[in-house]
Amino acid sequence: MQSQQPATGTVTLTTEAPSGGITIELSTSDRDSARPAQSTVTVPAGSTTATFRIETTTVGLSTDVQITARYQSVAINQILRVTIPPPVARFTVKGDQRGEDRCTIFNNNGDNDCRVDASSSSGVVKFYTYTYQIGSSSIVDGKTDKVGDVDIPSCDFYKDHSTNDDSGDKYLNVDISLQIEDREGAKSSVTKKTVRFYVNGFCDY
Repeated sequence: MQSQQPATGTVTLTTEAPSGGITIELSTSDRDSARPAQSTVTVPAGSTTATFRIETTTVGLSTDVQITARYQSVAINQILRVTIPPPVARFTVKGDQRGEDRCTIFNNNGDNDCRVDASSSSGVVKFYTYTYQIGSSSIVDGKTDKVGDVDIPSCDFYKDHSTNDDSGDKYLNVDISLQIEDREGAKSSVTKKTVRFYVNGFCDY
């Protein structure tokens, strides 16, 4: 498992520790999710507190872990919640013919040669929601896989918009955005980029 930033635990006594200090035993209910970095911590003589590091790992679902501090017959339990990392949407768009951020329409059904790839997104992702927009036309494309086709079902999406020119090749600017949702329902911020769709003589252009 991947390590996350460590947390810190504190042991607090009701009176100052005697000469030589007091050694407190530390344990966890779930070593795979969170555990003290050492099995004991010492409260120095004359002090009432000692801190210790708790190492956590990346989890698939947020998990409650019980950390126990024990001295002789007295045990104090504290619940530590290990959460999944927040979702962050990142993606690329790549066409077979023209490469990154350039798609080519190849028939009068409006099909294109591009794929989206959200492999660089972070978090424990459940859904990938893409939105394709040009002018007032928009299409929402939900996916469960991190890599997939740019699914625009017909030429109607592209019609009646002004084209730009790239050395004689006409193209339309389409905004593509991604928002991801994790297993616990948290949603990322929306990430957006503008992609060229080369009409290639189709869809009445």
